Amino acid sequence: MEQGEAGFRALEHAALAALLRGPPQVIALGGGTLHQPENKPLVAQLDVVVLTAPWQLLAPRIQASDRPLSAQAEALFAARQAADAAAGPTVPVAGLDPDAVAARVLALVEARAWTR
Repeated sequence: MEQGEAGFRALEHAALAALLRGPPQVIALGGGTLHQPENKPLVAQLDVVVLTAPWQLLAPRIQASDRPLSAQAEALFAARQAADAAAGPTVPVAGLDPDAVAARVLALVEARAWTR
């Protein structure tokens, strides 16, 4: 992106705000969305379920991409873990297929397993 990370984050914020004006839905947030101060009021409107995976599972996926922050990915991963875990209930996804992950998320949503 020609506008760099700042431009990406501005677009991300605008997209999240637009989605929140729509009907209830599942929104998959990017890894940095929870950590941007301008997104805090928007994220506060959401019931967040955090999907977790060990670095060893994520590293090959990230290293195979051309993401602008891929060189810093491991440090970002480590720095974000505590805040991510505090954002809502977590679902460890290692070894699960997408249907199993979805079933666990749905069970949490149906149980309303968190408070805002």
